[in-house]
Amino acid sequence: MRYITGKFMPSWPIPDEGESETLEGARLVLRLSQKATDATGTEVLDDPIEFPLDSNGCLPKEAQVIGNDELKEPYTYYSVVAELPGNVNGFHEYFSEALRIAGGEPIDLNALVSLSEKELEELQRAANPFYNPPEPEPGPVAPPLPAKRISGANYSGFFGGIIYPSAEGDSMTLEHDGKCSFYLPFKAVVRQASILVAVPHVGRPAKVTVGVQDVASGKKVSTTIDAGKQGIASAYFDASVILNQGEHTLSWSSDSTAVRVKSIAKIGFHGKVVIAPMVYFSA
Repeated sequence: MRYITGKFMPSWPIPDEGESETLEGARLVLRLSQKATDATGTEVLDDPIEFPLDSNGCLPKEAQVIGNDELKEPYTYYSVVAELPGNVNGFHEYFSEALRIAGGEPIDLNALVSLSEKELEELQRAANPFYNPPEPEPGPVAPPLPAKRISGANYSGFFGGIIYPSAEGDSMTLEHDGKCSFYLPFKAVVRQASILVAVPHVGRPAKVTVGVQDVASGKKVSTTIDAGKQGIASAYFDASVILNQGEHTLSWSSDSTAVRVKSIAKIGFHGKVVIAPMVYFSA
């Protein structure tokens, strides 16, 4: 067994019907990649191992796990996940990495380098000679635009929630599903949506789903964007969409509370007011 240390703080103020910054109930969950055998021949199970985190996000002093270098199988690793209690039930994941825990103790988990996709694939292949990595997903295909150009329609794009924002807001989390009403002053043709990822989820891909709905007709279109990397991220709709002038609703959600995206804002008498996540719809 090896003593482990580490500090796991979220990279954002934890929203809890306000701007609370408590880590009450936070935990670190480690899980061995597979069943293995230690030096004495004893089987080591791959059941999850949970440790509570204190108010500073630190592991307890008595935290111990079997090191990967203490096992006979040389291809094991741990998935390491930090979680917070959810608003209703379950937990919100805010840290996730794959680590080989080895070396002299105490082992600082924060000092370990997360395994890359290539390294994970090599370990999985060593554990199972018949392992076949998944085929790479094909790149996105842009749906065709309407055959005939629509006179007077906007093709260049606009920001959902506020067509012409007067300011760029700070980054924001998407812990709760959100909506924002806005008036579209022109007819528009769109086939993709883009966001600006300020802080991606560490250790695994994350998704952000955005949509726009015509209030008058009730017609809604949406798409899911890969938010696993910092910077501009985009995704196409299934088909080109013609949005009519009038009232619309922008909607958004995410499968990660760790992702932070840039927001849009307007300048009012009392300063900058955040309207919604920065979502740009364009053809």
